[in-house]
Amino acid sequence: MRVFQVNNHQVNRKDGLPALFNRAVQVATTVNPHGFRRYFYFADSGHGTSAVARAVKNFPQLEKFCYFVPEIPNSRAGHHVLSNLTDVWAEANPNGVFDDIDTSTLAGVAEKIPKPLHFMYGTFVFDQLDWFGTGNAPSSPAILNFKPSPFHYGTYLSPSIHFQSNWGMSARNINLFSVLELDLPKNAEEKLHTPDTRLKEIINSLGKVRQTSFVAAPSPEEKAAVESLAGMANEIIAGYERDLDLWLAKVPLTNVLPNVSICGTMDHVSPKEHIVNTFKLRHYKYFNNQSGLGVYVLGKKTRNNNHIELMFDFAPMVRALSWVFVIQGPLWKHCIHPPFYHGTPRQYGITDSEMLSKVIANAGDIAGHLEQTLVPAIEKIYGPAPSWYEYQT
Repeated sequence: MRVFQVNNHQVNRKDGLPALFNRAVQVATTVNPHGFRRYFYFADSGHGTSAVARAVKNFPQLEKFCYFVPEIPNSRAGHHVLSNLTDVWAEANPNGVFDDIDTSTLAGVAEKIPKPLHFMYGTFVFDQLDWFGTGNAPSSPAILNFKPSPFHYGTYLSPSIHFQSNWGMSARNINLFSVLELDLPKNAEEKLHTPDTRLKEIINSLGKVRQTSFVAAPSPEEKAAVESLAGMANEIIAGYERDLDLWLAKVPLTNVLPNVSICGTMDHVSPKEHIVNTFKLRHYKYFNNQSGLGVYVLGKKTRNNNHIELMFDFAPMVRALSWVFVIQGPLWKHCIHPPFYHGTPRQYGITDSEMLSKVIANAGDIAGHLEQTLVPAIEKIYGPAPSWYEYQT
């Protein structure tokens, strides 16, 4: 098993992408004074003037990295991309042009994002970073059940810095991640070998770390073992999903809930306080750095050092609430989507604050039941996680 620390950095939009690029170069140069590998992915939206064409005009050395992505096979409709991503990635350059590019060219591109280079996606990766100064040759990136994507930040498991400037719904989203591979403890008494004070200072110079999570990648033998167990666990999950109303009817729920329409009240209601107060009594920690925009995330460890995560999703347009119960270990993950009362929709319309309080109270009852029934059944299959393993901070 390989374990990676993924840091999500706070980004000050006022700094702009060029300042972010320069900080990333400075950190990469500090930990890799003899050079590092550069990857990029720049994609047009497919509408209006091509930013890719503009980039090639300003930087002719990029032309060999250009290719066209049709909306459907053999279609003229589509968009152009500039990229040197290798076959490790889901969006690899189809022409096999994986050459490295000099930092100065990428710096020039970063200076022009978002104007005049209004890429739909602009991704930079500084890879093969020797964060801990071991001098060892870089390992190949770890691959999970899916290839990393330039659209989804934090999925490339290799010692690196990964940052993006993408168009969101109405503005550009800028994301910055650093990824470190950690040495594993030699015994159960040790902890994960996380960065020391000096390395933390270097990492934080990219921007304050707002969230740290840990991702485990299995060896081929471990992957085969987990896959052989997943079938049994999936059968249990499928049974819970299939028989939702049967087992929910046996849970002593605090409140009887009417079968209401999805659309709730137009009054202002906020689930956060109800969620935090209800689940604090059940020893769940609220993850403020993962929550926001109507999503509320909580979690706690089991006695076997596996992890339970709850995610509530409040749709403000229709004032409806839904939730997911997740049980996971380092190399496996399963979830179930229960309603708040048997016979009611999973997405429940919230009519007022009193109704919200009743719905959350029932979620607490259901979570307690699943902790006593579903969690032990899944843990019996997979067993405990190593005592030193962490999920997030």
